[in-house]
Amino acid sequence: MDPSTGLRPSFQPLNMPWGAPSQPPNMPHQGLPYQHHLQQQHQQQPYMQQQQQQPPSFLETSEQAKLRFQIESEFVQSLANPHYLNYLAQRGYFKEATFVRYLNYLRYFKQPDYAKTLKYPQCLLFLDLLQKPEFREAIASSSNAKFIEDQMLLQWHYYLRKRQRLSQFTTTFRQSPERFYQAEQAPQQIYNPPSAASADDDAESEERSDEPMEEQE
Repeated sequence: MDPSTGLRPSFQPLNMPWGAPSQPPNMPHQGLPYQHHLQQQHQQQPYMQQQQQQPPSFLETSEQAKLRFQIESEFVQSLANPHYLNYLAQRGYFKEATFVRYLNYLRYFKQPDYAKTLKYPQCLLFLDLLQKPEFREAIASSSNAKFIEDQMLLQWHYYLRKRQRLSQFTTTFRQSPERFYQAEQAPQQIYNPPSAASADDDAESEERSDEPMEEQE
């Protein structure tokens, strides 16, 4: 070590015909031809495993699927309100092809497993009507929406009265079912027309009743 500089002394280059290289040459890999590829694959393996553990962004979790179903169920049932349909039509939603395709997608609620979750099943009728361009155009009129609302109220009142009568009949039948079977099981009286001999006997009895009774002394 050089005491003046504190560095190691510089050695003279070797006596080579081409001189000493200033930097070590970039020598090619001397191992087997596939070792370098295996080394790179081994380095990338943890990253690939991490990607496999994380689900893709387009796959929804169970919580996300539950939330989406709640939103779609609420929207489908809102279609039972004709004034809400009038609101959507006047703002041009029914003219967008994407929104029309979304309405077609929501028809899966007509399946029994999904329909039983609806509180207002009449929305399925409007969902079918919205598939027709004529209805989507007609519902833009406020008078048409009012007419549909009136018809729904009339149908609802008639349905309630019919349901009340049916429930009363069911309750009475459960309390005393024999009342409905007695009339059917009771024997009917057979009418026998009078014969000729009985008619003569009736005539003689009438004549005797017309004769005056003799006074007893």
